[in-house]
Amino acid sequence: MSIPVAIYPFCAEILPIVKTFNKLQESFVIKRLISPSGFGLTGHDAGYVCNHPDVGFVVTEEFNFEGKEWTTLILFEPIMIKEKIDYSYVDIAEAAILYGKQVIFFSASEEGDNKINKLSKLYSDKIEIKPYITYKNHAHNEEHKFYDMEVPVILVGGLLEEADNFEVLLKLAVKLKMENTNALVITKHPMGELFGFYNLNHIWNCTDHSEAQKINEINRYMNSLLKEKRPEVILMEAPDAVLKYNDYAVNGFGIRTYMLCQAVAPERFICCVPFELAVGEFLDAISKKFEATLGVSITSVHASNILIDMQDLKQKFDISIVYCNLKFVRQQLFKEGRQYQIPVYSVVMNGIDEVYNNLFENEC
Repeated sequence: MSIPVAIYPFCAEILPIVKTFNKLQESFVIKRLISPSGFGLTGHDAGYVCNHPDVGFVVTEEFNFEGKEWTTLILFEPIMIKEKIDYSYVDIAEAAILYGKQVIFFSASEEGDNKINKLSKLYSDKIEIKPYITYKNHAHNEEHKFYDMEVPVILVGGLLEEADNFEVLLKLAVKLKMENTNALVITKHPMGELFGFYNLNHIWNCTDHSEAQKINEINRYMNSLLKEKRPEVILMEAPDAVLKYNDYAVNGFGIRTYMLCQAVAPERFICCVPFELAVGEFLDAISKKFEATLGVSITSVHASNILIDMQDLKQKFDISIVYCNLKFVRQQLFKEGRQYQIPVYSVVMNGIDEVYNNLFENEC
């Protein structure tokens, strides 16, 4: 029987998790989505946070600790929100425990939360901490062999980290599961562990390794997972934005994505872009660039309903985004449709079947 859970803090980055939660695991069922006070989400359907269609969960600010609606509280640290926000994890976790609830805390920081750690020692049977970095013990080959992956490797990444990359990854994972395809999924989000996904945080954050050594370690680790899990396909989320956005927002240059592609060469690439950039000539140009830098051209594109605040970008040298109505995405795809050499879809608007068919059409 599935365990009823409440999730806090609800925000844009976990909307894809909410959409696919029941399709990717059976241990838990969502009963309550809780937003911090002042986020403006209370009373709205969860899809409102990204201007997406309704998903069937109304967001609240109330925990209702005394009720029987849920028995486990899932807390997590957002990885996409840059501002320092006090989410009061310790107070909330302690309140939940005192009402007889279980707590699972997904950490997104290397050092973890000392107060939460202390609380977990005090209530060791009530709170479980999922660390951001978990040491993975895997055998080293004395010959330092570099391995080729023996199954198709699909990379999902975007010009912006916020441009629905995680949603495309999760929906493609659902589709592969529905097709009875055993997929090994690599993500950077801590809550991916709920779905049996893996991450590379223990390698990315290893200060003892050079970049070249990290590439070797990723290759060895992925090969060990390949032998253990015997997947038919590997699905990887790009660890950072895949390209410098512009001269105002350098956006990381896609350095970690380049390293990942050196370690595990992808055969196919789903690139997520803001819908305003879903222009044929631009997509063709960056596809050629990716073929030279990452070793793979763009297989298909997801057009996100994200808009960039250009004034804020030029003044603050930082990317601020808003989520526009999906009708503008439809208009862009209709306007540019005949100009596309690379197929462009909207996964948010039920385009995952088309993405899947485009990825695997030559294998059918």
